[in-house]
Amino acid sequence: MVNVKVFLLGLLSVLLIVPAFFATSTQAASVYRKRSTSNICHPGARCGWYVYNKTTRHLEDPHKACECPKNELCTRTEDDISISAYVYRCRPESQSGDTNLS
Repeated sequence: MVNVKVFLLGLLSVLLIVPAFFATSTQAASVYRKRSTSNICHPGARCGWYVYNKTTRHLEDPHKACECPKNELCTRTEDDISISAYVYRCRPESQSGDTNLS
């Protein structure tokens, strides 16, 4: 009798937990898809960065995080020495210099 109760309790647990797990993973996948289809930079956010060698400061690896809105370019705005990278942010085309991240 005890084995039947344990079996039924286990079965009930599985029936309650498994659907909740699939609902959560489906919702997460849906949110991820929504974010990936709209990859426009938020105001003030980094649109990219360019990692450089700490010693030589030669550029090594560009990373583009998002796309700037229309009429703006991803322009170098600062040097973050804590991560050895030049930081790029969206700026109006009229304010961007020659250091843009393609």
